[in-house]
Amino acid sequence: MHFIQENKAYSDLTIGVFAFIIIQCVFIAVLFGKASQTQQLAYKRELTKEQLKNLKMYTDQLEKDHLHLREFEHSYKDGIATLRSVAGDGDYTAMKQALEKLEVYSNGYFDNISMQLFKDLNNVQNSYLKSLFISKLTLIHQDNIKCHFECRNVIEDIDINIFDLVRLLGISIDNAIEATKGQNGAQIQIAIVKEKQQLSFLINNTIHSETKIQTMMQEGFTTKKNHSGLGMVNVQDIKKKYPNLFVQYRKNNDWFNLNITLLDLGGAEYVNH
Repeated sequence: MHFIQENKAYSDLTIGVFAFIIIQCVFIAVLFGKASQTQQLAYKRELTKEQLKNLKMYTDQLEKDHLHLREFEHSYKDGIATLRSVAGDGDYTAMKQALEKLEVYSNGYFDNISMQLFKDLNNVQNSYLKSLFISKLTLIHQDNIKCHFECRNVIEDIDINIFDLVRLLGISIDNAIEATKGQNGAQIQIAIVKEKQQLSFLINNTIHSETKIQTMMQEGFTTKKNHSGLGMVNVQDIKKKYPNLFVQYRKNNDWFNLNITLLDLGGAEYVNH
């Protein structure tokens, strides 16, 4: 400061301070960008690991069902032979009983195969979304919760960052699973509806709670023990990032309905594969 006062170098001091601040800002921006990129790569690696695990789960289920169908094929042929024999005798009462037994036996196989559990999943072409639904549908099945999944249209490009969408849907489905655990006649319905200008994800689950939606949206609310209760709050945080994303909640009698809607941006932003 003595040197500056002696030489009246105030302008040089000002320029130096501004240069120092600019250098610091650039350094912080680069550091933040690197940290964000590292975090994104780490999250992508975790999702890739999860994809491989879910793919193995899916393959194991298909192999298991294939073996069941091979066993069923022989039994079914024997049942048809029995029906033919009974029909030849003209005993319609015995034929009706044999037909009912065969129907019950057949349903026992068809209700447990992957064509029911993963129906319409082939229309979900995005690998991250497909992996997520394989994982969640399997968890729902393991918890003995009745589930209906529907996706009638092919889903490829998504107008939102795919990692945010996976997180958003993961939280929402986890909430539905948690809400239905221990219920009598628990049900979860998941549907993906593609329309001309929008894509909607519908997640409905049965509830027995009288809790209001406004209470559930508050940070810290949870029905789980030793849980932070940040699920729905995180959903709202993700929603704030995208002007084309709309999240609606509604309670209707014994059902909780969640509608996540993405408006079409024409592929200009957030196109993910």
